[in-house]
Amino acid sequence: MSKTRVPILPIGHRVIFPGTTVRITISNISEFSRGKKLTMFGILPFKDPDRKQFYNYGTLVGIVHEQPVIRRESLITNFFNTPVSSFSRNDSNIIAIGVERFKLLSISEEGKNLWGSIQIEKDTNTKVSDTLIEDLRKSGVHYVQRARMAEAISRERLQRIQEEKDITNLGFYIASFLEISTPEKQALLENFNLESRTNQIIAHALNTTEEDQISEEISKKVQKNLQEQSKRIKSDGVISGIPGMSGGESDDFITKIQQKLDTLQMPENSKKYVQGELDRLRTLRSVNPEYNMIRTYLETVCALPWNTSSQDKNDIDQAQVQLDNDHFGLEKIKKRIIEYLAVRGLKKDMKGSILCFTGPPGVGKTSLGKSIADAMGRKFHRIALGGVRDEAEIRGHRRTYIGSMPGVFIHALKSCGTNNPVILLDEIDKVGKDMIRGDPASALLEVLDPAQNHTFTDHYMSVPFDLSNVLFLATSNRIETIPAPLRDRMEVIELTGYSTYEKLQIAKRFLVPKQVSENGIKLEIIEFTDDSLNKIILEYTREAGVRQLERNIGSICRGIAVEYSKALKNGSNFPQKIITNAVVEEILGIPIFENDIEERLSTPGVALGLAWTPYGGKVLIVETSKSQGSGKLRITGQLGDVMKESVLTAISWIKSKFPSIANANSSSRSDEGFDGLDIHIHFPAAAVPKDGPSAGITITTALVSLLSGVKVRSDTGMTGEISLKGNVLPIGGLKEKVLGAHRMGVKRIILPERNKKDIKDIPDYVKKDLEFICVRKIEEVLREALEDKSILGKMEIDNPKL
Repeated sequence: MSKTRVPILPIGHRVIFPGTTVRITISNISEFSRGKKLTMFGILPFKDPDRKQFYNYGTLVGIVHEQPVIRRESLITNFFNTPVSSFSRNDSNIIAIGVERFKLLSISEEGKNLWGSIQIEKDTNTKVSDTLIEDLRKSGVHYVQRARMAEAISRERLQRIQEEKDITNLGFYIASFLEISTPEKQALLENFNLESRTNQIIAHALNTTEEDQISEEISKKVQKNLQEQSKRIKSDGVISGIPGMSGGESDDFITKIQQKLDTLQMPENSKKYVQGELDRLRTLRSVNPEYNMIRTYLETVCALPWNTSSQDKNDIDQAQVQLDNDHFGLEKIKKRIIEYLAVRGLKKDMKGSILCFTGPPGVGKTSLGKSIADAMGRKFHRIALGGVRDEAEIRGHRRTYIGSMPGVFIHALKSCGTNNPVILLDEIDKVGKDMIRGDPASALLEVLDPAQNHTFTDHYMSVPFDLSNVLFLATSNRIETIPAPLRDRMEVIELTGYSTYEKLQIAKRFLVPKQVSENGIKLEIIEFTDDSLNKIILEYTREAGVRQLERNIGSICRGIAVEYSKALKNGSNFPQKIITNAVVEEILGIPIFENDIEERLSTPGVALGLAWTPYGGKVLIVETSKSQGSGKLRITGQLGDVMKESVLTAISWIKSKFPSIANANSSSRSDEGFDGLDIHIHFPAAAVPKDGPSAGITITTALVSLLSGVKVRSDTGMTGEISLKGNVLPIGGLKEKVLGAHRMGVKRIILPERNKKDIKDIPDYVKKDLEFICVRKIEEVLREALEDKSILGKMEIDNPKL
């Protein structure tokens, strides 16, 4: 190899390849060349950020064009990185082209410039196959087409790639515009094996694009060539810096992943895809941004339970005991779960059903999921869907994005370690929707369809995973807000609110022991009486569930904990504390609620209805008043259109049946109200929106009571829709309404005849306290609800029995 001395120009963060053109500004070029005509000089990249070390290999360049530049600041520094303010302000723009690569033998500082003794280096082989040349050309074209650059630059680069005949220049030209690190480019410059270097350039061109859409055949050939070369390189150490040849930890990781992949029982197509990703990892250096992304992906794939399942418990009796121990009541739910377990034991390949528990807050929907998992002997995972607005949360992020990760279901399976856990989708009715991030509810359709979820494909995974063995449970407060296609995929089971008796039993069995333990005291020193618990239930809470009840019990326990702590500090004995009604009022204060229904119904024109809400049943008082006027009608209480129409229907029926009462002594006529009377109908709790037709008979009864002056019985609640002909039509949510009335001490319930079949769903300990009156006509309602039945004689009735 020939040796020579040339001026050396150090540069940072840039590698110049032979055959490529470079534009450089040099200050005082005559001093740089020691007064001689400058035709060639060496370019040597800095190795470190501090610019104190050079690489051992650089590029000899020849000057093509020189143009003086007046009054430019100097762009070069001396070897010791000190300012060169003494240089001339006359600079020169140099256009040069890379000629040869050289090895730096020695370097010295002469004046303010660097001179080096160099040795020209050539490739060890100069011939490669035509196929490899064509692959290099294709990979370069593919990179240019996928990269974001100006159209003029793209055309120029594509033309050069197509026209360049010399394989060495072609490879270096493509390498010059690849978006790879300076050390990776320097490794290409220092690689003197033409075939190996060409394969590296192809690999870089494929790996630095966002998505590898190029021919799979080229990728396979490159991987094969690199694997063959790696064996030769490791044996003789000729070439350095080849992607994938970092050794050490990377090699150990790839070996471990390969071993895990070989043992995974996953579909053949999926294994082939993952194997391809592993092969790609072998061709990458650890500094490549894609290296860590693929590594994380492979770790995730190998951590999934492709063939790991937990053994189901098929002991139905034991499952029943487990459910009874964890939850009081909920008999319908428990019955359905036992049925599921029985069928599961008989039919081993049964696909997972999707159960949706819907009901008011605090009735045990979420905790029921954990109990089901324990009864079945499966792992349990809860996914909170409330407020989720990004589809990627469900289906994962594509791996083209920085920080991408799999969706919640792949994460759940990875956490559980089995492919058949119980996954609870909590608050599925509160999934949001975003115009930009997509519709998560629609993304759930594939997951919750037993006919499709055996091939669920997460965007991050890119390979299908079988979810058909998973038992999916969902919870919601309102089934109406769940999109119809999603609701159709689930079996809906309604959980109603608890009765006073159920709340008492739950408090005694679960809430009191829990709160006593959580507040650091012992069960031996505190005892809640049934009367005190009932007082808390009736006078401090009005809810379908038991959350507020638990908070109040916790407040009492904390109050006792203060006394207990003081006794321990003083060394005195602490006697057992009996929680009575007086203690409850002392700690919780004045009761929040009181049963004033009897007082409020003590005047005519007030009736008690039953209402359904997403948070359980409740009573609804309808108040009316009248005054002399022009027949105006006012309706207040934030009502919906349906309820307003019920008011108009009730008035029309009363006008037709009670003409003597409806028509006062006035010449004014009204199209809405009653002649000569201004009527005001109010529904208290005006801040709460109200709608629905089931208050029809309550409104009618209140108006008849107002016009006749006859009071409505205070122990009677009613629900039912009224038609224009006086028929009482069926309603929904009877169980919740009855439980709400029972909590308020109502003794008699008037309901439509066609809802008689729903009474069987009401617990026996509630039914024994109530009298149910089933009616078909509004006249029957009035006969049962009004204290004085003589008003019925003033009706122009169609029913001769009345």
